[in-house]
Amino acid sequence: MFGNLDGLCIDNKKYIMAECTNCGEEFSDKRKDLGYDICLSCGDNVAHEQAVEKSKRVGPLFNKGGLQYISDEEDLTSIGKKV
Repeated sequence: MFGNLDGLCIDNKKYIMAECTNCGEEFSDKRKDLGYDICLSCGDNVAHEQAVEKSKRVGPLFNKGGLQYISDEEDLTSIGKKV
């Protein structure tokens, strides 16, 4: 994004940019300080993939009950069935 700069200078202040582990783009060091190691674009892609995967993991908790998110994949085959 900014080429081979060691950091970004704005108003005589030097800002060090972190590098995304997925695509290699630079992103704010403040985001890195929050614990993220990927840029916003890659983060959006990961979040979308997780949302699609989680949407497939819902099922009825009990007979005639509403749908609930199921975290354990093995439970998907047995939840809601009479034992």
